Amino acid sequence: MGYSVVAFSGKSSQSEHLKSIGANEVLYRDVINTVNDRPMGKELWAHGIDTLGGDYLANLLKQIKAGGAVAACGLAASPFFSLNVFPFITRGVSLLGIDSVNIPLKDKQHIWHRVASDMKLANLDKLCEEISLAQVPNYLNRFIAGKVVGRYLVNLRK
Repeated sequence: MGYSVVAFSGKSSQSEHLKSIGANEVLYRDVINTVNDRPMGKELWAHGIDTLGGDYLANLLKQIKAGGAVAACGLAASPFFSLNVFPFITRGVSLLGIDSVNIPLKDKQHIWHRVASDMKLANLDKLCEEISLAQVPNYLNRFIAGKVVGRYLVNLRK
């Protein structure tokens, strides 16, 4: 969609994969936590999408440019974070939640239509692997060990 995307990953081995699906640059995820003890960080990012929560979310918010926003859609690191109000008051940064529960069906249908049309990723097949129900325990163990990449679709008929 014309944006310059910086991806953060805990797996340096995934840099080329992330670039192949649209990232312009890949940084190690702990780079975001360089402002831990400071109330604000340097303005580095126009907007962000956070899947981790915790300190990652707090420190990302500290580095968002004036008027920017972060959409929080995960809590893989933690559901809790500690942050002052400076990014919100001095830079007008917004923290956006993702509502997948209470959103009206009509709105969900509109969003899914857009995801399937003008927002559809050209290389979606690189992001998802289909597995059988019998494979789930193995993949869960790999997930816990931090050895999985992408998303998995469990085919109950396979």
